[in-house]
Amino acid sequence: MKQKNLLWRTKSYQSLDRQTGIDITTTHSLQFDLKTIETATDKFSESNKIGQGGFGEVFKGVLPDGTEVAVKRLIFGMDQTQAETSRIVGTYGYMSPEYAMKGHFSVKSDVYSFGVLVLEIIAGKRNNGLDRDGNARNLVTYVWRLWREGSPLELVDPSVGENYDSNEVTRCIHIALLCVQEDPADRPTLASIILMLTSNTITLPVPRQPGFFFQSRLDDFEGLEPSQSTGRSMPYSVNDVSITDLEPR
Repeated sequence: MKQKNLLWRTKSYQSLDRQTGIDITTTHSLQFDLKTIETATDKFSESNKIGQGGFGEVFKGVLPDGTEVAVKRLIFGMDQTQAETSRIVGTYGYMSPEYAMKGHFSVKSDVYSFGVLVLEIIAGKRNNGLDRDGNARNLVTYVWRLWREGSPLELVDPSVGENYDSNEVTRCIHIALLCVQEDPADRPTLASIILMLTSNTITLPVPRQPGFFFQSRLDDFEGLEPSQSTGRSMPYSVNDVSITDLEPR
């Protein structure tokens, strides 16, 4: 049992490093200055524009380390408190719904991102991408279907083999689904997540429907390769952003 747990955690840490390519141990590492954003988007050129919504334009960009990002230039009224959030930057697939669509961000936005990342580590696949037929897929939607069907372990990356504890992985999936719930108020706090991950005696609540859940996209996720680009995915899907509330981690 100890050997399986060790192999599973090793797999998790290796995947985390491989998929993010950045140090996520501090909130400072998730911040971008204006010059970096302008360089990544070629000064918000029209050729990099990938969408237009009620809250502003969305641009694609590439950071110096090759990481693909989505940059949203929000348009706020004078009476709105989010006016300082004029540019939203996030790696495809991690942005919470309320942050991507309304510019609202908090600790719970980071919680959503963490949940997506946990699911990616377990699956060995990215949240958004294309299958062999060119159809958009969403990992969160796929996991939700597996969970409701009672077969969450079908999510596990085949390369892991049998070197994992099924109860531990199922619990991680459960916690991740709690993190990606649509309503920020339903998501656990960072302190609660740590407690849930380190103590198996805590009873987990039943997860509600996740954000970015697409009823029409419940097909099999098998065609998605881990290395595929997400350039044609939904323009609002991701989050790597600093937070405004502080909690002990």
